[in-house]
Amino acid sequence: MKRHRILVRRGVTYTSIPLQDVAYFYSENKLTFLRDMQGVKYLCDQTLTDLENELDAQQFFRINRQYICRIPAIKSFRTFNKGRLVVSLEPTAEGEIFVSQENANRFKKWMDGIYDSSIGIIK
Repeated sequence: MKRHRILVRRGVTYTSIPLQDVAYFYSENKLTFLRDMQGVKYLCDQTLTDLENELDAQQFFRINRQYICRIPAIKSFRTFNKGRLVVSLEPTAEGEIFVSQENANRFKKWMDGIYDSSIGIIK
């Protein structure tokens, strides 16, 4: 079963965020954070791997080991050396975010809406 909301916290206050308000999840110093579409940062208790298994693959993509992004947060992407891609996010993330050469084709197809729910993203 896929989730529709996620419990997060800021300081000692917990809040439930609808997934349509999420821009991306990322890990930093072994912690997982959520950045919403307004740029607000929250702490999550789940790992990116756990989230990846619970999120709708039509809306969220595991960009790399540090980022899971939702389509509306992806402003653009461009090719980089050796077949990798560089993704620009909105709200802006710190540093460059790369998609590996191995995942670049899957990412492009996902961005293009090529998806089959029975088998996932078409390769």
